Amino acid sequence: MELIKYEIMERLLNEFVGMQFTTQDFVHVFKKQLPDIYNTIVIEFGSGGKGSGRNYSSNVHIGKSISKHRESTLALTFITDIKAPKAWGNPVIPLWDYNPNNIETVRFGTSIENDISDLLDNDKISGTDREALVLSRIGQGEFRKKLIKYWKHCAVTHCKDTDLLIASHIKPWSKSSNIERLDVYNGLLLTPNIDRLFDRGYVSFSDKGKILISNLLPNNTKKQFGIDKGLCIKMEENHIKYMEHHREYVFRTTTR
Repeated sequence: MELIKYEIMERLLNEFVGMQFTTQDFVHVFKKQLPDIYNTIVIEFGSGGKGSGRNYSSNVHIGKSISKHRESTLALTFITDIKAPKAWGNPVIPLWDYNPNNIETVRFGTSIENDISDLLDNDKISGTDREALVLSRIGQGEFRKKLIKYWKHCAVTHCKDTDLLIASHIKPWSKSSNIERLDVYNGLLLTPNIDRLFDRGYVSFSDKGKILISNLLPNNTKKQFGIDKGLCIKMEENHIKYMEHHREYVFRTTTR
C-alpha cells in the first residue's frame, strides 16, 4: 500500500499547527477525523505487528508517511525519539514539530487514550478514585455534574443547553494532580467552539474574568467563532491559580 496521500496528511497536520506531537497523537487524530481511511490501513497492514501495541504495524506505516511528508514541507521536522506510552508497542516513539507560522511551538495535549491507560496501570489509585478520574478525563462523571451545578450554563456565552456543553479543565488534565483533576474550580463549562480555542491556547482569561485573545488568532476566525473583547466569565479566588497556569503555559502569544 502506498504512503498516505499528500492532501490527507495536510488535512491532519492542520490539527497540529504550532505544536509538537508524537506519532501516537497523530494516529489518535487520524482515527477521530478520518476513521474510514484509518480502518483501510488497518485492514491492509493488520492489527498486530512486531510490537505488542494494538495496530502497531498500521501505526508504523502512518509514521513512515509522516517522515516522508517532511520532504514536502519545511514546516514539519523530526525532533527526537522519546519514551513511548506502555500501550504503543515500542520503547520509543518519534516526537515531531509542525511550525508553518514560525512561532514557538507547544506540546500537543496528552491523548485521552494515553492518560486513561496510565490511570488503569496505576496500582496506587483505588478502584473508586480511578473510575472518578477516568470519567473526569473524558468530561463525564462527577466532575461534569459539579460543573453543571456550579455554572448552570456556558461560562462565556451563557448557553443553557448543557447537553451540548463541554466540561473543560482550566489547568490541563495532564498537568494536574488527582485532586486538581476533580476540583470544580479547575473547570469551565464551555460551548465546543470556545472549548477548542481555550484548549489550544487561543483564548484565556484575566484574574477578573476578562477574555484574553491571542494575537495568533486570525480576525476571520474570531468572527466565525463569535469571539470579541467584551466576553468575560465569573471568576472566584479559587479559580485564579488554575487560570494563572493556563495563561503562563497554555495561552499562546508572540509577546512572551
